[in-house]
Amino acid sequence: MDEVKDWDIKVDEPDVKLWIAKHGSFLNESLPFVHSEICFDVKYPLELVIDCISEPTHKSKWDENIDSCRVIENISFNEVVCHTVYREIPFFATTRDFLEK
Repeated sequence: MDEVKDWDIKVDEPDVKLWIAKHGSFLNESLPFVHSEICFDVKYPLELVIDCISEPTHKSKWDENIDSCRVIENISFNEVVCHTVYREIPFFATTRDFLEK
């Protein structure tokens, strides 16, 4: 998160935080960066949490705004790149494609 300045916090709860930087990247300056931090109860193994967040079959069960989701690359045990298409984004946009890491 250090390489992008001017983050606006959109969600600030004890276990969930979400920031948006609205100046995009070198590819497209109009696209926002989204950074989130989520704290999970320690009773769940990390493997299960990562699987539920990144596996398309699990993700569609808890996120009702997903049209489609697919894993593009498994970088490491705790780093996965997914392409996700959302129907509605409640905090700043309508239907969008997201590349999530």
